[in-house]
Amino acid sequence: MRQSVRQEAAQTGRGGALSVEAVTKWFGTYRALDAVSLEIRSNEFFTLLGPSGCGKTTLLRMIAGFESSSEGRILLDGNPISSLPPYERPINTVFQSYALFPHMTVAANVGFGLKMQGRAEAEIADTVREMLRLVQLDHLAERKVAQLSGGQQQRVALARALAPRPKVLLLDEPLSALDLKLRQAMQIELKRLQRELGISFVFVTHDQEEALTMSDRIAVMSEGRLLQVGSPEDIYERPVNRFVADFIGETNFIEGTLDKTGSVFTTRTGAKLRVGKQGDADAGEATLAIRPEQLHLVKSAKQNTLPGAIESVVYFGTDSHVYVRCDGGLNLVVREQNSRGGVSALREGQPIHVEVPADTSRILKG
Repeated sequence: MRQSVRQEAAQTGRGGALSVEAVTKWFGTYRALDAVSLEIRSNEFFTLLGPSGCGKTTLLRMIAGFESSSEGRILLDGNPISSLPPYERPINTVFQSYALFPHMTVAANVGFGLKMQGRAEAEIADTVREMLRLVQLDHLAERKVAQLSGGQQQRVALARALAPRPKVLLLDEPLSALDLKLRQAMQIELKRLQRELGISFVFVTHDQEEALTMSDRIAVMSEGRLLQVGSPEDIYERPVNRFVADFIGETNFIEGTLDKTGSVFTTRTGAKLRVGKQGDADAGEATLAIRPEQLHLVKSAKQNTLPGAIESVVYFGTDSHVYVRCDGGLNLVVREQNSRGGVSALREGQPIHVEVPADTSRILKG
């Protein structure tokens, strides 16, 4: 009996560990990638995250073999693959547009690549059935792709890419064309598939929520450079610089200086805030970064509070965003859970103090 994809991955180590070593890419005089190095572990859901034009899709295309590197090299399971054409790499790609054949059935689309490889008809049929079961479309095998919804078409594209049993699956913003609820459902589906198959997924997106929801690790990119690699918690809670802190979620930034002990931050208005020990921050000009949900509203002044007045309260269902204008023109956003009560009593112009907990603030250099 034919082995399942999961069994085959476990026995042959098909998880696909990728190494990108000092890869640079020039398009004429434009440098799209600047000496990017990273390690993608076997059986990992790894996300390349960044704004449009940061180089993430260029890097994905180089892993797939659609672009060549100007400098550096790419290895799969320790073996160089930079010189191999795309069809000789055990890597498949799911594109943003899906690129399905609308006149073919679902089963024919999934089996197309295997047919082009000259696989036996019985093997193709077995593989197509297994792939459609994985993506929960086995009941639609004989339906034409043009008759499917966007979410179903995306699952067909996934099944087709997985059918040749690649070591690595590349996904180039495959959820961007879906509506919000379907996109959220597919996030869960993609993670389920990755865990069940036991192969490496490399996912490209500019959507921070997608990256945080699905990834084992995230690489944040900007202007062709790799800024930080870490778990979703690392990226969100411990950003290495202002760009990462600002790009991932919403962040308040307070300018000031850090003392030599690394434990007292003085704002530009002279207010002193105690901060958790910052092992990687130097004394001098610095920025304090803190998430809106980590701030607290209090009625009176106490240690680590900043005085201000409420400018507006915006209701978001589960929570509300309270916009506070503090002394010196500093604007802060505080996220309060509506289930806690008391948010509805807040009024524009109301005097308030914002508490900045020492253990959740992050000092960024400069």
